[in-house]
Amino acid sequence: MKEKKIIYIIIGIISVVLITVGVTYAFWILTREQTEENVVKTACLNVSMENELNDISLGNTFPILDEKGLKLKPFTFTIKNNCDDYADYEISLEMLSETNLDSKFVKIALNEKGDKGVPINLSEYKKYTNLKINGTKEGRTLKTSKLKPNEEKEYELRIWIDEDVTIEDDVMNKTYQSKIVVESELGDEFSKVICKNYGDDSALCYIAKIGIADSTNFAYDDTNDNNLRYIGNEPNNYIDIGDRDGEGNPILWRIIGIMNNVIDLEAGEKSESLLKIIRADSIGTYSWDTSLSDVNGGNGINEWSDSDIMKLLNPKETYLDEPAIGASLYWNNESGSCYNADNNGNILCDFTSSGISASAKIKLAKVRWNTGTFGKIYDSSKINAWYMYIGERSKHTGKEFCETSGSIGCNDKVIRKNTWDGYLGLLYPSDYGYAVGGELRDYCLTKSMAAYSLECGEKDWLKTTYSDSWTLTPISNKSEAFAALRVASNGNVYTDRVYKPFLLYPAGYLKSDLKIAIDSSDNYGSMENPFRLIS
Repeated sequence: MKEKKIIYIIIGIISVVLITVGVTYAFWILTREQTEENVVKTACLNVSMENELNDISLGNTFPILDEKGLKLKPFTFTIKNNCDDYADYEISLEMLSETNLDSKFVKIALNEKGDKGVPINLSEYKKYTNLKINGTKEGRTLKTSKLKPNEEKEYELRIWIDEDVTIEDDVMNKTYQSKIVVESELGDEFSKVICKNYGDDSALCYIAKIGIADSTNFAYDDTNDNNLRYIGNEPNNYIDIGDRDGEGNPILWRIIGIMNNVIDLEAGEKSESLLKIIRADSIGTYSWDTSLSDVNGGNGINEWSDSDIMKLLNPKETYLDEPAIGASLYWNNESGSCYNADNNGNILCDFTSSGISASAKIKLAKVRWNTGTFGKIYDSSKINAWYMYIGERSKHTGKEFCETSGSIGCNDKVIRKNTWDGYLGLLYPSDYGYAVGGELRDYCLTKSMAAYSLECGEKDWLKTTYSDSWTLTPISNKSEAFAALRVASNGNVYTDRVYKPFLLYPAGYLKSDLKIAIDSSDNYGSMENPFRLIS
């Protein structure tokens, strides 16, 4: 049995009182901090957590802009693994029972020292019910990751009141009290976990073993899911999944990486690790969605679960309302018409030799896709890959900021959702962001994806091949409900109206029981010698 210990630090008891005079307001905040060191040791596991005497100072504060919140003096702590085994750890915040200030009013930024912090509302983090400390009422997971043997990481944590808080919000005479919690257990390197869970002969195990030994073409992301991704300009990640054209020639796909905590609907909604793949060649240039002129001005509707491109790529079982044209043409290897302009403009399209093959369909897992986006922002420079990943899994939608604006760009009646169940989607913006490699990787991951430029884009295989293509993720502003994100040829991620025709590269997840044929050649996984799936 793995040894497990919980280490926790009281970082502050914060009382908030709103004082109003006319339209002016201020917050009065009291803090109580702990300064002694906390250390927990076991026979092998030796993970220490040190408060480095920097408390979070919130005295006489008030709602502030994110840019000012990021300049606050941080609370710093170090997590160390002093043994010769991997250690899995999780950083959380737990609110004490006295807390009656809603988490949505609290902004935090947690980052490794030297990295740029990204402000997130505390309510956006995953909530858990298995609380670890007596007397707490709410827990939020901030970070899940792994420490290598004898590795240490230093973190900075900043907390402030969201600038959007006003005198109309329910914040008067409220209290916020929290403890930071680090839970750690002795772990294995990623490949051992994957191989144990899915079998030594599984495709997942095969890729995990390659990845653990190749830091040039693989990297873990810094998300709570700790996904293992292919990175760099041109990694050998081509795979033959049995997809064939009309003459029987292989249609190759590429492996984005091993994605963890994917909800597999055909496995009883079980959380799985799955290989995520994307088609190596585009299926054409089409609209994400379009609409008649009296709906959002003819610019389309940015809800993935009802989009024209989703219906083109997937079987009828995954959607309710069938479009006038394009329904499941790619999935069914059929020809017809596809949308490619505003006001429901369309062209002829033919997938009889380029649609997905029957032998490939049976290898795709039906999963729950995240269709959220980021919320209101003040500074686009903070929308890096990590921030985008959080947004994709958030409750924010592509219409939330224009529901009551009265704009013709917001008058669709489509209900917005944060998830969608199906087989084929598109690239996530975060997939593109995390695929960057080379010596600039750490630097690029701190940059806004709207400013990746060729400096980072040319080190990213998902830009090299997939530029000027649609992603799955919508965005919202006060006057539009018809915009989504795309990867541009200059390396940046931009917003565009969804009716515009850009390249489409279907993406999906492979079932967990698939196997890859063994091949010892150096170029295995290249376009000339792709990975081969076997039954």
